[in-house]
Amino acid sequence: MTYPNRSKLKISVILFIIISIGILVYSNSLGNDFVWDDTGFVIENDFIKDLRFIPFYFISKTALAKGGLAGENYRPFLTLSYGLDYFFWKLNPLGYHISNLVFHLANGILVFYLILALTKDRITGFFSSLFFLVHPIQTESVSWISGRADVLFLFFYLGAFVAYIKYTKTRQAFLYLVSLLLFLFSLLSKEMAASFPLMIILYDFFYGKKEKISIRATRYFAYFLTLEAYVILRFNIIGRLSQCGYWTGNMYTTFLTMAKGIVHYIWLLIYPRDLCVDYLTFPMSSSIKEPEVLFSIAAIIFLIAGAVALAKKHKHISFCILWFFITISPAANIIPIKILIAERFLYLPSLGYSAVVAIVLMSLYHKFREKRVLGYSFICLGVLLVSIYSRLTMARNVDWSNDLTLWKKTVEKYPDNVRARHNLAVAYLSREGNRDKAYEEVKIALQISPEYSLARTMLVAYYVQNSRFDEAIGEIKRILRSDPDFIDAYIFLGSIYAIQNKYDMAYMAYRKALAKNPDFLEAKFAIASLNYIEGDVDLAIEKYKEILKEGPAYHYRSHYALAYLALGELYAGSGDRENALKAWRKVYEDFKGQNWFDEISKFLVGETRIEELLLATKTWQPEFKAICYYYVGIKKELDKEFEGAKIYYRKSMDITTPMLEQIKVLAAKRLEKLGKNPAPDYK
Repeated sequence: MTYPNRSKLKISVILFIIISIGILVYSNSLGNDFVWDDTGFVIENDFIKDLRFIPFYFISKTALAKGGLAGENYRPFLTLSYGLDYFFWKLNPLGYHISNLVFHLANGILVFYLILALTKDRITGFFSSLFFLVHPIQTESVSWISGRADVLFLFFYLGAFVAYIKYTKTRQAFLYLVSLLLFLFSLLSKEMAASFPLMIILYDFFYGKKEKISIRATRYFAYFLTLEAYVILRFNIIGRLSQCGYWTGNMYTTFLTMAKGIVHYIWLLIYPRDLCVDYLTFPMSSSIKEPEVLFSIAAIIFLIAGAVALAKKHKHISFCILWFFITISPAANIIPIKILIAERFLYLPSLGYSAVVAIVLMSLYHKFREKRVLGYSFICLGVLLVSIYSRLTMARNVDWSNDLTLWKKTVEKYPDNVRARHNLAVAYLSREGNRDKAYEEVKIALQISPEYSLARTMLVAYYVQNSRFDEAIGEIKRILRSDPDFIDAYIFLGSIYAIQNKYDMAYMAYRKALAKNPDFLEAKFAIASLNYIEGDVDLAIEKYKEILKEGPAYHYRSHYALAYLALGELYAGSGDRENALKAWRKVYEDFKGQNWFDEISKFLVGETRIEELLLATKTWQPEFKAICYYYVGIKKELDKEFEGAKIYYRKSMDITTPMLEQIKVLAAKRLEKLGKNPAPDYK
């Protein structure tokens, strides 16, 4: 049903209210920290730290993120948005949160215009926009910096859709080209945009003028061609379409599981409580006879059949229900993805839900408008729903404040989530330095999943910190038995042997890592450090120079910056102050994106005071604080402040980190040497 536009509210007033409410509801997310995957997408992503790398965003499979996130998706526009944020804000999370909120507000405005174009009713568009904007399910996409892909792709998606609607009414070729271009931009932001061609077909079915099928097919052809080009490009860049195998081992049982998942999504939209950042424990299904599976399939069939049945009398509701099912399909594991269920996948489909609720309320309002109290009660119900959603969203924003608050809440609601337990342990270490609480979480994680390697590596660090070396070695060997390709374990093993002065065994461990991966930089650096620890400074210098001669590999610029710090330290140890200063200057001249090492190198050459450096470290991650304290110790030695050097070496060793850091081995050896020889190496 289409209503005459009887609202007296001006569009400018409506937009002002939409923007104001959106800012108010998400204002308490702007002070949130970097969380979880933000480390790979932003903090350690060297590609975003220099806009000269922009061409690589489009041709490199590792440009998206560092670590395990690299090579899983092709989203060059996402990387570009982070690069622009970094250009203006460096590693201040405020700027990234502002960008997310701006895109979310823009999407709210586009939702208003889209629903207005469909229903011709401003109040329906207004409430659709507000429901979409403040629904708690959106917090994962908006309050989390790594949710940028969602707010970004939807901005282009809705822009393309609105442009297409205008084109179908005006037949201006320019609007068609704009729609096509924005669709491409949406695909380059996130693959969820793949549903767009089906959605414009659906739009034409419900709202389009009568045309020959051949005319429409011609119009759709360019969109499907763009989608095909994107798929080919994506495959050529990252080398695959799927991210993994089917979750349950085959397509059929994954389909059964996803039937439950889709019904769960619907329930989250209706009743958005107990939200979860990681649905790792979502139950798998193996038989269609399971009651939950049968109910889910029946519910899906009922809703789709209902949408078809409503097509003539209630086309807006029918369209929006089908919007949900079509737009959720790219996340339905038809092509397997590494995430089975995630709330961020609802960012686009939730528009259908928001519009259905608004349309139903406004239908009742218009139907009973003559009975003023009853009619306006539906408006009041809409306002109440906005208020409830807003309150829940603001509460959920607080959960996203930092890793500690997020994983505490997750573990509280889902205590059997092993990944959440591990991440909470990491958060206890990085934010509170609380080893005991971290240890307890690790133990619980290993009770849930005894072979969870990441938790065992934290156990290794805990044992080393408490000088329980035999137990640490036992844990590493257990890791390697269950996961022989986890080559970081060899680095941990070599570091423990180095602490114990078992240098031959340390070399053996590092060489095993190189045998697994000849380009493994951590192993190369570890061997050079071991040469230095053994007292062969000249060989260590040659090793570092040999590595640095190759030039920094992408996402390893931090390693090279640290290598130049180490090279300067070696030169200083051999009395070559000139080359030491030259190596340290190279860090802040050539590796400006490495904020931590930039600050440390400036301190080492005398351009920054120790007070300024220590103030900067307050926001640093523990592993970088450990490096900083170590080099403060080196500077103290250079300045013959030996007692001060000891203090900072101890500080470096005492910093609690999730992993066993190589720098702690060096700090232990420097402290050991100072204890034996009051007149140290540095001249």
